[in-house]
Amino acid sequence: SMSWPAVGFDVLPRYKQQLSTLYGVRGIPSLVILDAVSGQVVVNASASRQELMQAARQGDAGLERLLEDWFHRVPASTIELVQMLQESSQEHEAAAAAAVEEERTMSA
Repeated sequence: SMSWPAVGFDVLPRYKQQLSTLYGVRGIPSLVILDAVSGQVVVNASASRQELMQAARQGDAGLERLLEDWFHRVPASTIELVQMLQESSQEHEAAAAAAVEEERTMSA
């Protein structure tokens, strides 16, 4: 059993060609970078394999640059949404910290 959603072997032939064509998969393993909001292919399988192999030769710094590059390839609307979520999270953390501090000073 796998810890991620998978296509069952009984229906695999029906979907294999469609998925391979849609995502550019030619073999296993394959890596396809998708925009989580729109489902749009950001980096297809052949490009990701080539870029990943090149970045890996540069060590951790190369891989970090590659991930950053892939992030900036997603649609602008997704980047904007991620930034809004980060800001909201920071505001929530600041408000929670202020509430804890206020409660601590009141009980002292």
